[in-house]
Order: sequence, then structure tokens, then C-alpha cells
Amino acid sequence: MRVIIAFLFVCICSSVAMAQATDVSKLMKKTPLDIPDISLVGTIEGNTGRAVRLSEVELSIQSYLYPSVRADVFLSIARDNVGAFGIGVEEAYITATNYYDSFGVKLGTKKIEFGKINGLHPEQWGFASRPAVLGTFLGSDGLVGEGAAVDYLFSVPFFLQAQFGSWQVPVSDEPGLFSGAFYSARLASSWDFGSNSELSSAVSAVFDKETSIYGLDVTYVSYPESATRFKFQNELLYLISHDLKRWGGYSYVAYRLDAHWEAGLRFDVSDSLDGENERSKSLTAVVSHSLTETSKLRLETGYDLDNKFSETSVQFIFGVGPHSHAVQ
Repeated sequence: MRVIIAFLFVCICSSVAMAQATDVSKLMKKTPLDIPDISLVGTIEGNTGRAVRLSEVELSIQSYLYPSVRADVFLSIARDNVGAFGIGVEEAYITATNYYDSFGVKLGTKKIEFGKINGLHPEQWGFASRPAVLGTFLGSDGLVGEGAAVDYLFSVPFFLQAQFGSWQVPVSDEPGLFSGAFYSARLASSWDFGSNSELSSAVSAVFDKETSIYGLDVTYVSYPESATRFKFQNELLYLISHDLKRWGGYSYVAYRLDAHWEAGLRFDVSDSLDGENERSKSLTAVVSHSLTETSKLRLETGYDLDNKFSETSVQFIFGVGPHSHAVQ
């Protein structure tokens, strides 16, 4: 696997160098003394069972290595189960675009682009909590792998892109989750309806010799006015692992009232991965207030429809720097 990744990286660098006849120094507009773009995203949160406190700081270091080759590194300083801070690599990868025209390549440690939000950072979601099915099927921190992925953009009148990836994760004995080598595939498309609405959808799969997870996501977004937005986001997952056959999904509807306020409601349903096959159902209401494009205050209340239990949480996200993520 390491030999394959190293070979792909050498091929990318050599082919890009041959394809770019333009003066590199002019295209990059950088000198050897220039530093990369450095940004920070912090998350302060708490709920009815936990005090409000800083939970995570994400540090991003991003720069172009070449006009069509970019490096992105995201370091996470987060609390563990006992409340102590630890530092780790959330993502660190290289992206090469315009590789043989319609191809693109990603190499490194990457959030797998499965479904609608697994490939995103939590501060980019429209809600504070992870949907139950994603936590159950893909892990509490989402599915992250080390390896490579190849993208291909089809030359058609609408957006249509395919991706295939080969990845590694640490060996685990946890049932239903991946261990060692696994693969990913995704076919995504989107269509514009006039100038103010869009429908996007994708089919995704992650699989190894023992476990396969298939996903379908469909999202409709419209902008009735310049500052308002309606969003209807859906994901459905199906898991097969040995004798286990489980499914789950969520639907999220949200309306942005103006440039600062948005309200949303999410319905979750998810099978468990144990032999009892318990099924959970919940409703989550979200109210968000945006201070800037990268800073947002959220109030969220989740209600367990099976156990008749509710929990309210508050979350404040703040972004500093040129490339901090735009929160949704």
C-alpha cells in the first residue's frame, strides 16, 4: 500500500511539472519566505449534563505546493473522555487538480467522502450533534482513512463526478466497523433549477472483505430571497457485516430567516449493531444565530422518542484566519 501511494505521488508531481509550461514563480505569487495560510476554529459547547467549556480547537495549515497541487493539514486539540486535552492529526492530505484534464487525486489522511457530511468537519454541519446512524455505522468521530482517492469529472451538461479510494485504518475488533484495508466509491451529481435552487444527490459505498456500507444522500436547496434559504437534506445507510443487516438514516429540514437566523428540525432513525437489533428514533430541533460567516451560536434540543428523554445543548463556533471553514 505504501509503495502504491509513493508511486502515485511521484507520478502526480512529475506529470504536473511537465504539464505546466508557465513560469511557476509568477503563478504561485510566493517567495521562499512566504508562510502558509494558518487558521483556527474553536468550539465551545455544553449540555444539560455537562458544563459549557472549550471542547476543541482545530488548527489548519494550508498552502499551494504548485499551482495545481495543494497541501491541507488539520490538527485537532480536543478533550478526551476524562476531560484532558490531547493533540492529533484530523486530516493531512495533498490534492492535485487538473491531473490529466478531468482527473484529480487526493493522498494522505482524509475524512472519507461518504454521504453528505462525513467528509466535512463538524463545524460545517447545520446542527451540533452527529446523526445517530453516522455515529453507529461510521464511528463516533466519523470514518477517516490513510491512503489515496482518484476523482473523475464527467464532461456532461450537469455536475457528475465519480471517486474511488483505497484506505487503511488501525486494526479493530469492534463489530461492524472497518479494520485494516478498505475501499470507498462515490458517484455524485447536482442539477440547477433556475437561478435559485439546486438538487444534489450521491450514492456511496465503503467496503472490505467482511463489511459493506451503502449510502444514498439527496439534498434540495432553494433561495426564495437573497438572504433566505430552504434546505431539505436526507441520508439513508444500509450495512451488511457477516450476519448483520442494519439500516438507518436522517432527514433534516431548515429555513434561514435572514442573514443571521436559521431554524431546523432533524429526524433520526438507526438500528444498533448488536444482536438485539434495537432501533432508536429521535427528533432534534436547532436554532442558529450567525455572527459572521465563520462564527455561529447554536441552541439544540434532542428528544429520544423511545425513552421519552430530552437533552438541550449549546454550541458556539468561532473561526479565525483566512481559510477557516464557512459554517452552514
